[in-house]
Amino acid sequence: MPVGGGADVMILGVPVDGMAGYRGGARFGPDAVRSASAYVDYDGRVRNLVVSETVTVVDGGDIDISRGYHAQTLDLIEKHIDQLHRAGILPVLVGGDHGFAVAELRSAVKQHGRLSLVQFAAHGRSESPATLRALDEGLIDLRTSVQIGVRGTGAAHGEGGRGFGMRTVTTDEALVLGPTGVARVIASVVGDRPTALSFGIDFVDPAFAPGTSAPEVGGPSSAFALATLRSMRPPNLKTVSLVEISPPYDHADITAHLCAAVLLELLALTADGRRCGIGEPVEAG
Repeated sequence: MPVGGGADVMILGVPVDGMAGYRGGARFGPDAVRSASAYVDYDGRVRNLVVSETVTVVDGGDIDISRGYHAQTLDLIEKHIDQLHRAGILPVLVGGDHGFAVAELRSAVKQHGRLSLVQFAAHGRSESPATLRALDEGLIDLRTSVQIGVRGTGAAHGEGGRGFGMRTVTTDEALVLGPTGVARVIASVVGDRPTALSFGIDFVDPAFAPGTSAPEVGGPSSAFALATLRSMRPPNLKTVSLVEISPPYDHADITAHLCAAVLLELLALTADGRRCGIGEPVEAG
């Protein structure tokens, strides 16, 4: 895919679900979010900006994958995203399950060095093969990374990446802190370091987002999730992903519409950062 000039941000669909831990269907996520986004007004009301007047956003379509061949698919994703980083374009990836994260991080690290991670998710991804591989490869700086929303009914409830040195904000803690408190924790941990932001829609309680690969009850509301994103100070974003969307389990498309709203807030967060001079693209040497 030749990368044209003029774009600041490119949205790319990643239609994969080969690493889904519970149930499939996430490969249909990108199309569902595109359909729902037709009903979203892409201005950032809370941040007092219009995204399209601050950054140029284009939809680059879906990344070609090799279905059934996970290693080859990761290579294809990495090479595709490489072109964006070389051109100074921020990739915003819409999945798909979280298994493509290692390819996303490998590509970003080539251009920006090791990354801090801000991860909204119900489950501690530190136990997943994709995240463990990213840790083994040294792609993530755990001391400056944070997981938000971890919960569950098992013995490891609330652990997430804590055992690896990552700051973990459980769902219980997040609900006590509130959206602004969570945003302050993120800012204090990550600072201005090059950052990957991953938003798993399973962060939100399945009452508000049933269309996910890995539902976990007892989570925040959709209003809480959007308020948290709106409260965040813009980090130095180098790659962004919205994952774990599974349309076959989505009643009345409510998860897809929430994902479109989350995507708006992620774009507004990016635009606000660029307006403030944070996360300006670096030309490849």
